[in-house]
Amino acid sequence: MRRRTLSPQNLCADNWRRFRGQWQNYVVASDLTDATDVKRVAVFLTCISAEAYDVYWAMHFESADDSKKIEPILCGFESFCVGAVNETYESYRFNKRAQGDSTFSWAKYVA
Repeated sequence: MRRRTLSPQNLCADNWRRFRGQWQNYVVASDLTDATDVKRVAVFLTCISAEAYDVYWAMHFESADDSKKIEPILCGFESFCVGAVNETYESYRFNKRAQGDSTFSWAKYVA
């Protein structure tokens, strides 16, 4: 089984959410829930790619201790990968959707 790593080519929001979910499952499966933050950070940094590791080194933390805690690191990757959501654009995109011929129709739903 090939290990999925976090790399710049797949740092989009959807892939980050998938990777974070896989990370949370890995924490449970490998009994890291009771481990120290330092160990959890070390394992996390081992799981990401070299390019994502460069992103980690470019992150700015409030204190030096935050760079050794898993939550600030995960929040940093979250903001890097997902960023701010443009609600106006997302609303436009949602409301622009047009129902095509092959789309499930209301009449078929009621029947």
